[in-house]
Amino acid sequence: MFSGGSSRGSAGLAAAGVPVTLPRIRAAERLELEGSSATALDPRLRGFIHDLVRPYGLAVREDLLSSGAGHAFGELADPLVAALTPPEAEPLDLVVLAYSMHDIQPGRSTATYLSHLCPGAALSFSLCDQGAAAAFSALRLIQSYARAGECRRALLLVAEQSGLHYELPVPVAMPDRHAAVAVLFDDTGPAALGPVRQHTDVTPHAAPALVAAELGQLVGDRGCATTLILGTGLAGLAASLELPAAVEEVLVAPAGLPNTGAWWELAGGLAGWAARQRLVLLADYDPVLRYLSLCAADFTDVAVVAAASAARVSGGVR
Repeated sequence: MFSGGSSRGSAGLAAAGVPVTLPRIRAAERLELEGSSATALDPRLRGFIHDLVRPYGLAVREDLLSSGAGHAFGELADPLVAALTPPEAEPLDLVVLAYSMHDIQPGRSTATYLSHLCPGAALSFSLCDQGAAAAFSALRLIQSYARAGECRRALLLVAEQSGLHYELPVPVAMPDRHAAVAVLFDDTGPAALGPVRQHTDVTPHAAPALVAAELGQLVGDRGCATTLILGTGLAGLAASLELPAAVEEVLVAPAGLPNTGAWWELAGGLAGWAARQRLVLLADYDPVLRYLSLCAADFTDVAVVAAASAARVSGGVR
């Protein structure tokens, strides 16, 4: 089991014996787009796809290449970056793009492109090939940079598009639309971030009991109102999971969003959870790769956040 996080942070989760680390969730945005990108008809994409699948002997979907199916991640994320990090905002230190399916704009480092749209000169990179675990792994990395003192403001981008231009060797859950979510982190946001917990080689049979055990540890002995967000990989278990008594609300990610679904729900409920001061848990499972991932966001320590923000301002940091 991998667990990212440290004892740095504020009350909330720490009171339940769960380590908390900077950064905190400041804000989030989400976006769906219809149609396809002009880049889906870029002639270079055909060569890229053929090179991509040739070593594995997979069939190329020439029909999708000819029709121009798919959306570029840059176009999906552009409006989110503009909304969360306008030019007058504080500089960013880190930008991480998490995805599962390929982008449709070959020849461009999308994470680098997106970072140049942000204020500051942020380090940027992408994380892929982890299915539904990709965004959780990206979050662990953001926490590691924060723990090392290398990052105070970070942007997590999670994207998926529905144009897969080759046949899959095994059946997997596929997105049925183009979607992206952006989550902005700093050190005074409304939600304390607990550790990311990830397990490998979890069989579908073992997943329910392990999810229940991890949720119990994340909630601890606190009685605060808790919301649980289940990604699409755990949607089938929503009615049968043994949940901690504090869990009053269970949200299931929209079908057709296997990688962005849980984060889509997080972005949509952010303002409400801050106002209601809830503990929010996220969990998702990739049945093909057998990765189980969980994390917690604590919106209950508003007073601590206000004090931390005031301390930063009085200390000359704005």
